[in-house]
Amino acid sequence: MNFDKENFAKILVKIKNTYGSINKMSEKMGITTAYLSKLIRLKYDNAPSPDILNKISNNSNGIITYNELMEVCGYISKNEEFASSNINFYMCPVYTCINSSNPNWVLENIEGRIPIPLTNNTYNPENCFYLKINDNSMNQLIKLGAYALIHKQDSVKSGEIAVVATGGDNATLRKFTMQDDFIILESMPGTQNSNDKQTRIYSKNEPIIILGKYIGKFEME
Repeated sequence: MNFDKENFAKILVKIKNTYGSINKMSEKMGITTAYLSKLIRLKYDNAPSPDILNKISNNSNGIITYNELMEVCGYISKNEEFASSNINFYMCPVYTCINSSNPNWVLENIEGRIPIPLTNNTYNPENCFYLKINDNSMNQLIKLGAYALIHKQDSVKSGEIAVVATGGDNATLRKFTMQDDFIILESMPGTQNSNDKQTRIYSKNEPIIILGKYIGKFEME
């Protein structure tokens, strides 16, 4: 991923000038002043996450679009520009937190979008979403800060990885196993003796909500 941090800093300065101060820009975007300041001063070598780019573009006062920021940050290349490319993309929604008790989570909790080519996909991209991984509990499969690509479905086979919610908790990624009359939800931290390793056993009658199946990932280099 090629992050053009100098160009990105210039864009932030242009946006800041429309607000008059970085503090006002920070308040409007919901991004800390310290983080924006360090981006402007070229202190970061890694690009902001797509959810941060979404906040910036939505409050840029017409300076920049989300797709343009995605290109500057290296998430998509110039030959993948939507307007000029022969490849069609679906802007897949990104979630950092899913609370299944909220029936409107699909619409209300979108934090950004990541493009998925509409060609050569086993699954329909429009039936997918990304979930940002916020801990190391699935480090063997996908690392902290990466994005798990999830196909929306309400059931999975034993042994598959799924986004599940239990007892009104926020949904999380877990290995799903059926064994006799029990359901086993297991983390995959990467080391057998990790303190993050969790295995929880439920009866089939307990309220376990499956929101989708893990089918891929998007990781920033």
